[in-house]
Amino acid sequence: VIDPSIFKKYYKYFTKVFTWNPKLADEYGFSIFNIPNIISFSSVLTNKPVSFVQLSSNKLSNYPSENYSLRKDVINFFESENYPFHFYGHNWDKRFIFNSRFFNRLINLLPFNKKSYTNYYGISIDKSSTISKYKYCFCFENSSGDFGYITEKIFDCLNNGVIPIYFGAPDINKYIDSDLFVDFRDFDSIQSLVKYIIQNDHIIVSRYNLAVANCNYMELQDCFSNNTFLDLVFNKYDK
Repeated sequence: VIDPSIFKKYYKYFTKVFTWNPKLADEYGFSIFNIPNIISFSSVLTNKPVSFVQLSSNKLSNYPSENYSLRKDVINFFESENYPFHFYGHNWDKRFIFNSRFFNRLINLLPFNKKSYTNYYGISIDKSSTISKYKYCFCFENSSGDFGYITEKIFDCLNNGVIPIYFGAPDINKYIDSDLFVDFRDFDSIQSLVKYIIQNDHIIVSRYNLAVANCNYMELQDCFSNNTFLDLVFNKYDK
């Protein structure tokens, strides 16, 4: 995660700037867009047992609202509990990591830089086939508190019939029906969230499947399709 303010000194070199950040768009007159994504939501199988998954790399950041440490909190919680949870991603088998690729490669040569987790299942070769095995997916953006920062993470879940446990853009409800995800902000702990899901799974799934059936896909396509993004770029470029 990089603080966008470090790029301010470069703004003057461009006549047109595109951003997903409404604050920057308002302040500097940039053209705002939504990060393009595929929209093809799938229902959840009602007989699929409750299970949890998380796909993320083990990273560090000094950004105030980073979510890398929160992903580690999720992993550590399930390591101490007996719930069905697996996680995938790069560098979780490393005891020490750095923000420098050079130092990471160097320390990885040392035999003591090994770490093991009960629930770690290595690196996912195909994200869709991996997450579709599970019912719920922890879906945290790299940072939270950034309006408009909605990436592929929640759509990867929705497109594969997996209910997202989402934390990231504060305005997510502006675009995605609240019945299509479990809002991490509604809970005071990971434990309370997991217990709620287990106790109310049938209700969550019923609401989710109804929301999938009633979803306004045309409206979502207008917001997030590649064509919408390209039209924006070319229209601004022609002016």
